[in-house]
Formats: sequence, C-alpha cells, structure tokens
Amino acid sequence: VEDLRGGFGFLFTYGVCVEACPEQGVVVYDYENPIGETPPWAESMKQQRWTSPLPTYLFAGRCIPYVPRPEVAKMLVCVEPPCNTTNADAPQQPRDVCGAAKDGASGMWLMQAPDWETIAGWQAENAGRELIETRKRLAEQYAATPKGARDPCQLDFVIERWVVKKFMDEGLRNFAYNIFTEYTGFMFNFYDEIRANVKVIVVLGLVGPLLATLLLLISFSCCVKTVLVISTIIFFLVVLALDYLLYVQGGVIEGITILNAADQVCDTFRLPHIPEKLRDTAFVMSTEERAQSMFKWSAIALSIVAGLAFVFLVAVCKQIRIMIGLFREAGRTMLHMPSLLAVPLVLTATMLLVAYGLFYAYVGLSSMDLKTSVFIADMAKSSGLPEDAVSTMFEYRIWFFVFLGYWAYYFHQALFKLITACAVSRWYFLREDPARNDGTGWHHDRGEGCYPGRPACYAFWVVSRYHLGTAACGSLVLVIVTVPRFILEHVLRHADAGASSTVPKALVRCLKCCFWCLEKAVEFLTDYAYVYVAVSGNGFWYACRRSASLINGFPVQVCLDRMLSSILGFLVCFPVPCGMVVIAYVWFWARGMEHFSWSWIASTLVICPLAYLVASMCSDVYRVTVTTLLVCTMRDKEEFNGRFMPERLRQVFGVKGQEDDAREIELPSVAARTSLLSA
Repeated sequence: VEDLRGGFGFLFTYGVCVEACPEQGVVVYDYENPIGETPPWAESMKQQRWTSPLPTYLFAGRCIPYVPRPEVAKMLVCVEPPCNTTNADAPQQPRDVCGAAKDGASGMWLMQAPDWETIAGWQAENAGRELIETRKRLAEQYAATPKGARDPCQLDFVIERWVVKKFMDEGLRNFAYNIFTEYTGFMFNFYDEIRANVKVIVVLGLVGPLLATLLLLISFSCCVKTVLVISTIIFFLVVLALDYLLYVQGGVIEGITILNAADQVCDTFRLPHIPEKLRDTAFVMSTEERAQSMFKWSAIALSIVAGLAFVFLVAVCKQIRIMIGLFREAGRTMLHMPSLLAVPLVLTATMLLVAYGLFYAYVGLSSMDLKTSVFIADMAKSSGLPEDAVSTMFEYRIWFFVFLGYWAYYFHQALFKLITACAVSRWYFLREDPARNDGTGWHHDRGEGCYPGRPACYAFWVVSRYHLGTAACGSLVLVIVTVPRFILEHVLRHADAGASSTVPKALVRCLKCCFWCLEKAVEFLTDYAYVYVAVSGNGFWYACRRSASLINGFPVQVCLDRMLSSILGFLVCFPVPCGMVVIAYVWFWARGMEHFSWSWIASTLVICPLAYLVASMCSDVYRVTVTTLLVCTMRDKEEFNGRFMPERLRQVFGVKGQEDDAREIELPSVAARTSLLSA
C-alpha cells in the first residue's frame, strides 16, 4: 500500500516480506534489514506496524489489494399495521420499535434484531444508549416468539443493504490505487466466484451442452425435411412481403406503405416507433419521382429473383432429397459413434497447451536478460549465421510466432477433419465386413477388445500413421494464404496513422480483399481434400484435384451441404448457450444465494462461451460427417455401383440392391489405394 501513495511515479518500492498475504485490517510488523552489505536501493525501516486497509491476494510475488465483495445486510420490517410512532421514545411493545429515518422506515416496525446500520440511524436521531438497548430487546423478543403467539403482520418488507468495507486515508486517493483495487478487485472476485461454482460451470458449460447438442443433432436428422420446408416458406414469405412493399412504395399498386408496415410491427411487438425526423426524410424520398422509380425497378428485380429461386428449387428437388437422406444418415452415424463428439474437445485442449507454450516462449525470448541474449547471439554466430540474420530474427520474432500459431491452429483443424472423416468412411465401407469391422461403432463392431471410443481412437491411429504429412501440408498452405492478409492489415494500420496518399491505401485494401477471397476458397477446397484423403488414402495434392472435380461435378449438392450446415449451426449454437444460461439462472435463484446476481453473472460469463464453443464443435462434427458421407456415396456410386450404400441411401439415390455375396468380393485395386480398407 505504501508503494501506491505516490501514484505511478515511484521508481523503487518499499516492501515487507510476510508468510501469507494479510486480510483486511490485519497488522503487519516491520523489521530491520539483515546485517551486512545493504543494496543502494534498500531503505531502513519506516515504521514498526503496517495495517492492511483492504484484503490482498498473492500475484507475482506481491500482495495486491482489492476491493472485497459487498456484504448484504437484510432487515425484515412490518408495513401494515404501521409502527406506533407515539411511543417510539418509550417503547413498550414490538410495534413501538420503529425503523431508522435514513432508511425510510420510520413508519415501519422491526420484526427482527436491528443491524448496525439501523443502530447507526438511531444514533443519528439522538437516541440514547438505554433507548437503543430497549428497542433491541423488544425486537429480539418478537423474533424469538412463535408466529402464532405474536402480533400478526399483514404486509412485511425486506430492507436490503449492500455494504463495502474500505479503510482509506487521503494519501491513497489517487489513480494508481484505484487501478490496483477497483479493477483487480473485480477480477479477483470474478475468479473467486468461478472457483466456488466450478462444478456448476463444468456441468452447464461442458456436459450439458454436449448432451443437448447431441439430442438436437439427432432431432435435426429426423426432421431435416420439415426444417427445410419451414425455412423455404419463411424465405418466400419475407421476399413476397418485401416485394409487395416495394411495389406500393413505387406507386405501382396501392396498399400499406413501408412506414405504415413498420408502425404496425412496432405496435404488435411494443417497440419504439420510427423518429419523426427519419419519418419525414423517408416520406420526402417516397414522394420523389426518382425514388419511386428506384422502388419500382427494385420490386421488379426482386420478383425476378423470387421466380428464379422457385424454378431453382423445382429443378433441384432430387438433389434436395439426396441431401436430406445424407443428413438423416449422418444422424444415425453419429448415434453409432458418439465418441466423435469428444474429438474436437480433446484437440481444443491440446491447442490451448500449444498456445500456452508458444506464448511462454515468446515472453521468455522478449524478456530475457542481456547475458542470455549475448549467449544466444554467440551460439548463432558459431553455427555460421551472420550477425544481421540474428538481429533480424530478434526484430521480427513476433511474425515468426504468429506464423507458428496459425500453423498449429490449422494443423489441429486438419487433424479434426481427418479423424472424423476417417471414422465415418471406415463405418461406411467396412461396417458389414465381419473380418474388418473394427472401429465401426457399437452397433456394427463385432471385433475382439471392443471398448467405448474405439472409432475415434482407431481413426486417430490411422491418421497418425498415414496422414500427418497431409495435415501439415494442408495447414501450411492455409497459413501461406492467411498470414499475408494480416501483414497487409498491419501495413494499412500504419498507413492510416501516417500521411500517405489515398492510392496506396486503396491498393492495399484491394489486395487484402483478394487475399481474403483466396483464403476462403483454399479453405473450402482443403475441407473436401481432407475428406477425400481419409476416404481414398491418396496424397494431399491429388485429393485437391479430385475434390475440385467433385465440386465442379456436383455443385448443387455442395451448395445444399453448406446451406443446411449453416442452418444447423444456427439451430444448435443459439438455443444451447441460451438454455444453459437460463438453467444457471434457475439454479442460483433456487439456492437463494446471498450474492445471487454476482454469482449468476460471473458464472454466466464462463458458461455462455463454453456452451457456444461445445455446440459449435459438435455441429462441426455433424457437418464433416455429412461431407464425408457425400464423398463416400459419390465415390461408391461411380466406382462400385453403390455396393456399400446403406439401404436408405440406395432408395434416395435410386441404386438397385446388390446381392449379399457381392459384398464379399475382394477389391485388390481399392485395397491397394485405400488405407482404410487395407488396414
């Protein structure tokens, strides 16, 4: 605390070593420096006793003060019948014990023993010690009397006070002290609440979203057709309503204008109406001839778009039925292999460990002392590196760690997609093979040593043995097309800060947009390339070429795959976190915690992002499963005439059934090219 008296201007701090960080109001005894050579910055003992005005917690070898959580004091008072104010100075019964005027309770009488705030209010009203003791005794007697034997109260209130204890002097009223108390107090209390409710956070942030997402995914696979029909109807209703309003605004037909429609919506949902200035501006625009012409041609263009969309839906009905069948089969696949939902959780944990290691290495490299820097430079010179290369490495080390961080991130994404696709493709091709159906899920796996999570473990073993190079190569390509965009962002930020001309800025922005488009295109292609590698066992570049052919050959299925996956992501990632937050609210409210609001808010700030992360990762598992089934069915139909398709997909694709003995025919050409079939 003494260090903060001078604000942030102090150079040398004064400290006292203690065995444990002191609590609020605890006295710490100072001591003299040990006998011997005293450093020049050391000071002699300033005083013998130090009092901690606030509680402290240990951080970086120092005891940091923080503002404690407010203490909640509740006082139960009776409103009806009111307090007998005539006998307030000479109370004879509990109804004569009125509350403090500063609390607004002078007309209410106490139903429990007074707290120190009420006593302080009485003292401010010049009540003597004997009068306060009499009031306190009567209130305690009323609280101890059984309900049936005491004066009834028809209407009672609870006076709630939030009190924060601070011991401060004028020397501590500065900006530095406020930073080290107010904000650090919030962080410490936040951490304290999380630690106190860690079980609730784990259940509602990890376990609950995992089960809820699995239930929603299975439900979505059962009613995907209904969801698609409802989404299509809503889309066309919105388009037709907007088109109608544009025709009315353009003067083609008569009816409800946009302003009137907005007023009706505001009245229906009890929303604030459009401001008058904006209404006047919109009215002037709608009465101008140029604006009416713009509305009319916009309505015509929207009508053409709606018609083309309807024709497109009619033309792709068969492809829509195929995608519906794939989504339903994906739900059954995940039901057979629920361990796939744990794959992204495990990879996220490993990614956090890698990120921590990179951050630790960067901080250590940036903050190392001069002796270590000279030692590293000498080692680099002895290995043959020029001095300029060493200085350049230290100067641009942040970009090196950014490159490594993105590479690790995309590498984990590649592992996730390869493991999921490997497990799904093995289920697709080998589920009916009694000799090689290991790791095809609990419904089909009849091999020896079956255990929970075997599909994910077996797929991880296959990826680790055959496809780590694919993951490294694909992630490196994504980093190469991603990092330049961030470099351009850095250049653009410095250009905005300087006085450069407009043309270079516009050129940098165009390059940034081009790199963003390239990044999304490469990311889209590598998604299918990873799946094709897991299905066929080919290399990365060959899989990219075949994936491009697949996208060009079946563009409708690919578009429907992305569209339905986006709908699924919204249906999963929005209700699951909201549901977990509501459950947390009900949980803390039912427990009647003293700090209900603070506990619920602190826990919600952790539960909500955790639930969203879990729901998003589980929906990604479902999306990769659908994409893998799409690639498997297309390859099965082209090369094997649908021999491995489940019966439900055969009906959707219109493939005739094969004889059972056809599945037992050996396929040496396929086994030679497919790691899954040859494993």
